[in-house]
Amino acid sequence: MIRLFEYRVYRRQEEPVPFCWKVLFVLFMLGTLLAMTAVCSSCQPEEDMEAIGAEEDLPATIRLEVQGEELVNIATRDINESVVSNLHILVYNSSGELIGQKYQTDSSTVTVNTRSATGCTIYAIANTGKADLFKGYAIHKESYLKSMVYSLTNWDDLGKGTNLLMTGSMKSVNIKAGAQTLATSLALTRMVARVELKIKVKESSGITITDYSVKNIPSRSYYIARASEDAVQTATAAHWKESGVIAASGATSVSKTFYMFENRRGTKSISAQKDKTTANAPAKATYVVIHGLVGAVTVTWTVYLGENNTSDFNIKRNGNYTYNITLNDIAATDTRVVVDFAGTEDLSSAGTANCYLAKANSWYKFKATVRGNGAATAAEISPTGSALAMNASISPNIAELVWETSGHEKIIRVLMLKGGYVYFRTGEVKEGNAVIAVKNTSGTILWSWHIWVTNTNVLESAQTYRTNPRWMDPTLLKNGLVPRTLTMMDRNLGAAGNEASDANTASRAFGLYYQFGRKDPFPSGKMGGGVECIEIYDKAGNLLPMATLKGSTFQKTAAQVPHTSVAENIAYTIMNPLTFIIYPAGDTDVSVNWLYGASPLISSPTIWRSSNKLWGGDLNNYMSEYPLGLDSKFTGKTIYDPCPYGWCLPPQDTWTNFTTTENPLGASTAEDDYVSYATTNPLYYNSPSGEKRNYDSSTVIFGRHFYISEIGKGEIAFYPATGCRSGKKGDIESVGDFSCAWSSAPYSAFSTFGGYLYSSKSGVSPNGTSWRVHGFPVRCVKETP
Repeated sequence: MIRLFEYRVYRRQEEPVPFCWKVLFVLFMLGTLLAMTAVCSSCQPEEDMEAIGAEEDLPATIRLEVQGEELVNIATRDINESVVSNLHILVYNSSGELIGQKYQTDSSTVTVNTRSATGCTIYAIANTGKADLFKGYAIHKESYLKSMVYSLTNWDDLGKGTNLLMTGSMKSVNIKAGAQTLATSLALTRMVARVELKIKVKESSGITITDYSVKNIPSRSYYIARASEDAVQTATAAHWKESGVIAASGATSVSKTFYMFENRRGTKSISAQKDKTTANAPAKATYVVIHGLVGAVTVTWTVYLGENNTSDFNIKRNGNYTYNITLNDIAATDTRVVVDFAGTEDLSSAGTANCYLAKANSWYKFKATVRGNGAATAAEISPTGSALAMNASISPNIAELVWETSGHEKIIRVLMLKGGYVYFRTGEVKEGNAVIAVKNTSGTILWSWHIWVTNTNVLESAQTYRTNPRWMDPTLLKNGLVPRTLTMMDRNLGAAGNEASDANTASRAFGLYYQFGRKDPFPSGKMGGGVECIEIYDKAGNLLPMATLKGSTFQKTAAQVPHTSVAENIAYTIMNPLTFIIYPAGDTDVSVNWLYGASPLISSPTIWRSSNKLWGGDLNNYMSEYPLGLDSKFTGKTIYDPCPYGWCLPPQDTWTNFTTTENPLGASTAEDDYVSYATTNPLYYNSPSGEKRNYDSSTVIFGRHFYISEIGKGEIAFYPATGCRSGKKGDIESVGDFSCAWSSAPYSAFSTFGGYLYSSKSGVSPNGTSWRVHGFPVRCVKETP
């Protein structure tokens, strides 16, 4: 996910650059947010001296004032950046010969014995701490002075003294014979740059800083500044220093001020912030390396210094640089950030699936080259139209968010594709859902996955169901079924809770909606939300309300979807995971299915047979003269199954213990035909006593409790009153009115409908039938060998 920021750089160029010059720029990058703030103020310019005596080489005395420029907005620190404590003055004539020299420690007013001359240059070098620095014959040549360098032993030696090295000069000075006082003071500037690093982490990012270091710090510098690029440093390793590792011990902010010699590495033709990288940087440019942790994942941020956020790599003497570096989450498009994913949890290590469970503020990865669980897929339900071998691969180029709940970057904070895996970092919200897709080079979605963020170990909080076909009517239902035990999730797929006591907890228990046979979820309705769905957001952070989801982009009729073949139709749903396909009233297609033409009532029911198998359900007797409910079978989890690894859509007889008879709703008034509830207590049970109470048909309910292993006692499961997303208009309907859940199976051998659990205020149908175009919740069952 990419966030773009606009910034502007303001800079006024002056030569020479005074120490009170500060650099101003703001760098926003996907992995690092870097802001350098500065102000520019001018310093006293140099002036040529007027000729004050024509006769040269006569004894002369000059008196001059040397001043260190005052810095502004500098906090108190141990080192004084403006004071002159010891001072060397050297005077050279126009031929570059030394004609006067003085060293003193006590005052900034200097008297120098020299010779009269025109076009002289006066140099001042302060705070060296070396009285005999400029002794010997060689110093008599100005060229030698200009070649002299100051060398460091340790990278931070410049900040260990009490004052900073300072230099300055006055050019074209005419000195007359005798005593005189120069009218203009000689301004000193620092030989060094002051660099302040202020490193912090982005709020709620979960990043901690482990250590940092500064690389490519010059160990030498000319005393006298040169106008051209600094050439004093060579490739010799001894001419460069590093700070070494500076521990931060898991901090979320660190601050470091240090002084360094200038390192003018020039500029590069770089226009994008993310391209100010090692690959594009000049050799020996100064940079900061920061190591940190995001959960258990090690991350390295590399920040190159300079006078702007893109092309400039210069650190100049007498410059005051403040770098406010905010470490942001990681993005694959920013090569300045290196992530060590060695410790990343692989959600697909045991096996692949269309849904992966995750926790907040954590890094994960999963295999991005396998469709769903990678099951071998027959041509009749393949998205390519040809049979797919087990683990048939796809070749994605990029990973992208489709939608998420809770707000922008609240569920999926960082997302990238790397080495055939999707890597993602969850956000701060502990419960929610998202859909992640991978695309090819043309931008077409190849596959997508549901990420279910939950604060509960859902896979370990499963429940034991006991099927109970004891009451089967052989004229309506397949006879000969025997009781069996199933392990079911205790909540709907995508739900945050498994109980409800008010509207909020009921909405948390809803989970997500699925159209029969499709792998991708849709946002559910919410209690008290009318026809509105839960809030979801696209990759840019835009809210997608129902008005948008029902628009032409995210809702199509079955006839509008390409459907010259089953493969083309399925492929469309894969490429458009958030597009809900409806069956409008009056359509000539009789399938009531998102898969156009999927009906047994036409001359060639091939498409209908494909629809039966999308979730691994199938029929024992196709087109039987006497079609019976529950006459279905499970052939194995498919690549379209929306459940996590090791789980799948439940069989058709899962809920047969939820009632004591199978009479259709309203067919009988016997108390054991259905279960009523008290309007003051909408959390109700399927009691074998058939306790019957009056109710108000307009009352909103939260859901229904069911005994799942024995009649009237034992373990209880809760099914919230989710309502559904209607396949007729795409509306959210009946929230707070009925509970439901898809099975994997078609209803019967002559039915266009899918089998599902239905429970309303008036009763329970454990083997209900409904249009496959509707969006209902899913509750997963554990796969059995």
